[in-house]
Amino acid sequence: LHLSLRRQRQMCIRDSPTDLSVRTVLRWVCACLESTGIDSPAAESRLLVAALLHCAPAQLILRSDTQLTTAQKDTLEGWVQRRMSREPVQHILGEAPFLDFSVAVGEGVFIPRPETELLADWAIKAAHQQMSMSSAQPLHILDLCAGSGVLAIAMARAFPTAYIWAVEYSDQAFMYLRRNVAALAPQISLIQGDATLPYSGWGIPENSIDVVVCNPPYVPLDSTVDRETREFDPTDAVFSGEGGLVLSRHILHHLPVLLTPGAVLGMEHDDATGESLTQLAQRAGYSDCKDHLDLAGRPRFMTARWKSPLSSERISV
Repeated sequence: LHLSLRRQRQMCIRDSPTDLSVRTVLRWVCACLESTGIDSPAAESRLLVAALLHCAPAQLILRSDTQLTTAQKDTLEGWVQRRMSREPVQHILGEAPFLDFSVAVGEGVFIPRPETELLADWAIKAAHQQMSMSSAQPLHILDLCAGSGVLAIAMARAFPTAYIWAVEYSDQAFMYLRRNVAALAPQISLIQGDATLPYSGWGIPENSIDVVVCNPPYVPLDSTVDRETREFDPTDAVFSGEGGLVLSRHILHHLPVLLTPGAVLGMEHDDATGESLTQLAQRAGYSDCKDHLDLAGRPRFMTARWKSPLSSERISV
C-alpha cells in the first residue's frame, strides 16, 4: 500500500502541468487528491491554491488566467505530496477556519471541525437569552477542553465585554491556545487545568458562570476513525475511555461549583453516545437536557441547564 501511494505521488508530480494558469493547476491538484481518496478534493484544491496566492478561495474564479511562478509551483507540489500522504490540509497551511476567523493549528492540538460551529452558534444564541433574563452584566463564560480556542474566541467576538475563561490541559495544545487568544481575543483568561479534578482551584469565582461550552475528547476507544484523525490529532484529544464518556462524566460532576442557577451548558459528543450523555446529565442534577443533530442528521451535542433560572421565564436550550 505504501509503495502504491508513493508511486501515485511520483506519477502526480511527474504529470504536473506545463501550463501554470490557476485554472489548469486547480484541475491537476484536484485529480491528484482524488486519486488517493481525499473526501473533498475540489474544495481542498481551492484551499491550497488560494493559500499559495494569498487570496480567498472564492476569488480564484477571478484569477483563472493568473500564471503561477516556478517557485509557487514547487511549493504547491510539496503541499500536494504531503496531502496525498494524508497529512491534514490544516497542518500543511498551519491554520484552520472556524466561523468567520482562522486559528493556528499544528502537531499536538486538535483540528477544529466544521460541526463544532453548530455548538458555537447555539452557545451565542443561548448567551443572548441569558443576558435577556438577568440584570447581571457582563456574562461569565467558560470553555472547557479549549484546544485551539475556537469556542472561546467565537464567544469573545460575539460578547466582547464578557468575562471568558478557556481551560486546556495539554502543554502543546495550550501553546496554540495562548497564541490564538493573543491574536484574536486577548481578553480571554487562560487556565492550564485538568478537567478530571475539582475546579475550585482555578481562580474562577464560584457560582459565577452563565454559559459553558465544551468539546471534550469523546470517541470510544474501540471506534474506527479516519486516517487523518488517527495519525495527526492527539490521541488524548480524541478518545475518552471504552464508552467515550470518561471525561464528560468528570466534567458534569465538577462543574456545578462554578455555575449560577440557570447556567446553560453545551457539550459535544460522539454520534453514538448522545442518549447516554443526556442521561448522565440528568442524573447529575441538570435539567432541560436535550440532544441536537448536525447538518447530516447525526446526534452532535447535548445542551442542559443547571437547576432553575432565577426568573420564572424559561430559556430554550
